[in-house]
Amino acid sequence: GGGSLVEPGTRPAGWLGKSWACWQGALAAKGELLLFLDADTSFERGGLLTVAALHERSKGLLSIQPYHRMERLTERLSALFNAVVMAATGGFEAFASRRAANGGFGPCMLLDREGYFRSGGHRKVRGSLIEDTALARACAARGMPVTLLAGKGIIAFRMYPGGLGEIVEGWAKNLAPGASTARRGTLLRTSLWLVGALAGFLAPAAALLSPPGSPGWLAPCSAAVYLALCLQVGAVTSRIGNFGPLSALLYPVNLLFFFAVYLRSVYLHAVRREVRWKGRTIRVAGRHP
Repeated sequence: GGGSLVEPGTRPAGWLGKSWACWQGALAAKGELLLFLDADTSFERGGLLTVAALHERSKGLLSIQPYHRMERLTERLSALFNAVVMAATGGFEAFASRRAANGGFGPCMLLDREGYFRSGGHRKVRGSLIEDTALARACAARGMPVTLLAGKGIIAFRMYPGGLGEIVEGWAKNLAPGASTARRGTLLRTSLWLVGALAGFLAPAAALLSPPGSPGWLAPCSAAVYLALCLQVGAVTSRIGNFGPLSALLYPVNLLFFFAVYLRSVYLHAVRREVRWKGRTIRVAGRHP
């Protein structure tokens, strides 16, 4: 069968655009399964059937982070953002249960009609900038299992293709509120990993600048730690996008960029209380870490 275009109409006060459009689509849909996709996603061969089969086994909410396909060098600056977003959900930790997930991935979310409306759907999360996380938590609060997966081989997207400005604007919009919703244990472990990665970069630099007479083992040990971190970053990012080995080898560039954008995100949310996205100014409320 074919699809139809639904005009959502005038957005009421208190609603953000994406949640309003998704809610109107859900109201108009006739099927028993509701699949919410971002416009920049595309299924790999057989991907849609795979998603349906995965949902049949998992039930509840199935949310998949698409595999990140990039063309420009600047797009690879999103490497650590993607990794941190997936880690912050708590759904990829060792021994994580289906009810442990603390978030979702807005680009691809599938659940049955009854469960969607029982959770309150996008109407319940209508004012949230991170509606995917809010919807996942609403489903979990209703006792629905939340299954999170990486999309390699299933679904892909090209994120922020418009250049450096769009990358900064997009991540600054979501990073601070996303961090504020993460569980403390997950946030602590993710922060320690980032700090460890920073130390792994600074240690070789300090060894190179060390004064004469420093222990001879300092430089090779520091270099070994750095290379081990490069391998780890490469192993993680290869699962989530075509970042390539050079991106892993130069991970300190991505790391420093991540910290800079995170500080900007905190400033925009906690001080200015507004963010910019696609030419629009969005007012926000609340403080974030």
